[in-house]
Amino acid sequence: MYPGTASYALLYPLDTIRTRLQVQVHKIADNNGAVPEEYTSGLDCALKMIKSEGWTSLYKGLTAGIVGGGVSNDVYFWWYSLLKSLTQRFLKKKVLTPGVNMIVATLAGVINIIFTSPIWVVNTRMMLQKKRPTHKTHSAPLAPATPQSAATSVTSQSSASAAPASSPLAVLNATPGATLAATAVAQLNTAVGNTPHATAPAAAVVEESEEDEDYYTGVIDAFVKIAKKEGLAGLYRGFLPSLILTSNPAIQLTAYDQLAAFMVRRRARSLQRDVARTKLTSIEYFLLGALAKAISTVITYPYQVVKSRQQADFTKTEEALSMMDVMCTMLRKEGAASFTQGMGAKLVQTCLTAAVTFATYEKILTMVKRIAVKYKFINP
Repeated sequence: MYPGTASYALLYPLDTIRTRLQVQVHKIADNNGAVPEEYTSGLDCALKMIKSEGWTSLYKGLTAGIVGGGVSNDVYFWWYSLLKSLTQRFLKKKVLTPGVNMIVATLAGVINIIFTSPIWVVNTRMMLQKKRPTHKTHSAPLAPATPQSAATSVTSQSSASAAPASSPLAVLNATPGATLAATAVAQLNTAVGNTPHATAPAAAVVEESEEDEDYYTGVIDAFVKIAKKEGLAGLYRGFLPSLILTSNPAIQLTAYDQLAAFMVRRRARSLQRDVARTKLTSIEYFLLGALAKAISTVITYPYQVVKSRQQADFTKTEEALSMMDVMCTMLRKEGAASFTQGMGAKLVQTCLTAAVTFATYEKILTMVKRIAVKYKFINP
């Protein structure tokens, strides 16, 4: 279990709602009027999901999400440490410049996407699947009875209705004479156009719907079915947008540093104090973390929408499209607003998570510095 699992699980319904809104196709109104959307807002989505699928539907794919988060953290930090160490040896420097460090972090992010992209495809598919399709049953049509089969049917029916199989009457009906009589009656009915048919109950046939083949009972089942139906490429849908989204943390950290520096300088001027001795409160760090995450989310959000649409299973209606094809199709058919679908839920989720993280980080950093000064590891 990786750090932040509890907050991730707590806020997971917002991620589910965001994904459903992202893949919801919205058509521009024409002369006949706009096609009504399934969900009109995040709240409407949540209420309809709970009503039609139960409250557990808000947590579909949670296992894949937790596994993906844990694997992503481990893979990223392992490769980041390895690449950083190799770069330091190659450049013969213990401290890397911010630019070089950013390149190392980006490479680690790319490798992380290569390892974890299939997990997030499974996570997206499980978020989007609804109730398990029900099996349809129907009666198998029976061929018209032949005279011989009709005779047999008449004989068996008369035997069953008249007496048990062990009765004297049943034994009498089973005699050759009774059988010949029944055959004669059947032939007479055929001659006058009154062909009897078998009256045995029709066999019930279970028809398995195509949707059942795409229903995932768990993470492993989803992996197997996607790989079997779509091949390895199916597990790497949305790969290019995912690579672009590796820039999100860099944008977030840059925005956070710039906002924090601006606030500190402003506070120092107002208090006529040295910038180095000016600190912000935990609430201010909380708000700055949330704002920095909001900025990075707004900038990169269109790629998140495209990634979700590529990862969703559209094989039944259209061929898998490239990132540019998806973006052009969305812009042409749905308008620019389609790139912001579900942004509200995403902002609430990511901002709360990031704000808590940054506030905790600043508190721990301050505490560590106090301990270091107390024991004279660093100068005050």
